[in-house]
Amino acid sequence: MGKSFLNLALFILLGCSCNRNKENLMLQVSKDQSTEYIDDKKFVNDAHDAIMMNVHLGRLAKKNASSEMVKQLAIAIMDDCCLSHFELRRLSTDKKIKLKDELSESKQAQYNAFSKVSGKAFDIAFMKYILKDYINDIAVFEDEVVKGRDPEIRSWAEGEAGITKHHLQMAQLAMDNMETR
Repeated sequence: MGKSFLNLALFILLGCSCNRNKENLMLQVSKDQSTEYIDDKKFVNDAHDAIMMNVHLGRLAKKNASSEMVKQLAIAIMDDCCLSHFELRRLSTDKKIKLKDELSESKQAQYNAFSKVSGKAFDIAFMKYILKDYINDIAVFEDEVVKGRDPEIRSWAEGEAGITKHHLQMAQLAMDNMETR
């Protein structure tokens, strides 16, 4: 556990200290991509649901995970998601977009399933969820950057895409370390 844990901890510390740096978060957007607009309000609500899920899962991972690497990853994700949640709440208030205070039915069902497992089974389920979900989340954020109408929401999505990519890299590193054990 020693060296790989230290590498992950260093990666998390370095990444978390700079993951809000806009220069590191710039996305390459092709000018020839479709200009079909997406619904910014739906995007904000879906992003809010995903962020709340990550915060809830992070708290659960602190309690149910057996791997210290999974716990550290969950804490890093939860910390960034708490800041993202605050930023999104402010943005939604400015844009007069009403957000729900609870998880969607599908996210709640996923959370309920996670709450029934612990130890290594939780670690594996959590990591698989993060790896799959974050690939989808990145695509959704990048889609908003290209097709969203509101410049402030597009800018927020751009930053979140970068943060989510960083979390995905951390999760891939943690999963690789788990598989080599």
